[in-house]
Amino acid sequence: DNAFTYTYHSGNEQLTKQAVLRLDPVSHKLVLLQKPATIASGFTPFVSTVSSVQQRADLQTAEQQQLFHRHGHRVFSFLGSQRGARGQGRICGVGADALPFGCKD
Repeated sequence: DNAFTYTYHSGNEQLTKQAVLRLDPVSHKLVLLQKPATIASGFTPFVSTVSSVQQRADLQTAEQQQLFHRHGHRVFSFLGSQRGARGQGRICGVGADALPFGCKD
């Protein structure tokens, strides 16, 4: 449905935030589905977010399709720390409304 999570660090506020956006296929404009919410505080040198893709029988193995069916769509964010590779991970389920839920650090 053209929705995605955008995660960023606000250096002035020293906060890491996450918003949910959707690309409108007709107007080709981004629509804000969820305002930026704070997911971490303090300095973060880098932020990365990846998500599972929608189920596609032509591109996924049967095992991948079963895993997706059991657990649903997920989004994972990684926040770096000042101490090299150590950081913080956050995983959330994604509802039918494209909004994250049940997030765990």
